[in-house]
Amino acid sequence: MRLRFDPLAWEYEEFKMQLDQVLVPFHEAAIIELQKIHSEKEEALREAMSEPAKLGDEGEWQLQRDYQRLEGQIAKERERLSGWLALVYLVIILDLKLEKLKSLLDESRPPTGKYQGKSQLERTIDEYQKRFDIHLESHPNFPFIRELVLARNAVVHNAGKPTNDYLKLPNPRFLDKIEKVEFVHLTELHLIVFSNQHFKESLRHLEEFMDWLVRALIYVRSGHRPVGPLRGSQFVP
Repeated sequence: MRLRFDPLAWEYEEFKMQLDQVLVPFHEAAIIELQKIHSEKEEALREAMSEPAKLGDEGEWQLQRDYQRLEGQIAKERERLSGWLALVYLVIILDLKLEKLKSLLDESRPPTGKYQGKSQLERTIDEYQKRFDIHLESHPNFPFIRELVLARNAVVHNAGKPTNDYLKLPNPRFLDKIEKVEFVHLTELHLIVFSNQHFKESLRHLEEFMDWLVRALIYVRSGHRPVGPLRGSQFVP
């Protein structure tokens, strides 16, 4: 028996570990802690309302009630922030993995010149097609992945407000209308909202896409596609 190591398959395993053992626990812990904070603040505000209610102080009671409504909006902002952090990190590790995977074939399929596209994603699509004859856009999950990237760009470069590129997407799924308190007035605006459900869907879409891509690269490298789960190292006869 000997240990066989496959760097391409290992990159897939490492990608899954980043999702399952780094991002998922962080995201779950953040959600639980934020829910705890919200519950504690609501309880404190209910207590603050009870005294003026007993005394018949309608003005103070109304003020505390307004603070309670404000806390509801702030709680949504905390949750939105946790979603944005998860979204940004998802795209970071996706970008890093796309770069690392193609670099592993630099000797056998070296890059040639510059690749075309107005964004990093478009240039990556062009490079994978020209170097490896792999059409990233052919995967059924790629429209979702493109939307992830555009949503991340809106968060990082436009304070969460959707960019023109994002609004051009058919049926954008991360766009939501929210109410924001400005002084004593409520205003409505559209922002990128990356919910817990979106987060779970993203994990599945990204894992399926990365599994497909690594198998395609292994085929480019060796002429055969692996059967069964991808494993970076295993004992073979």
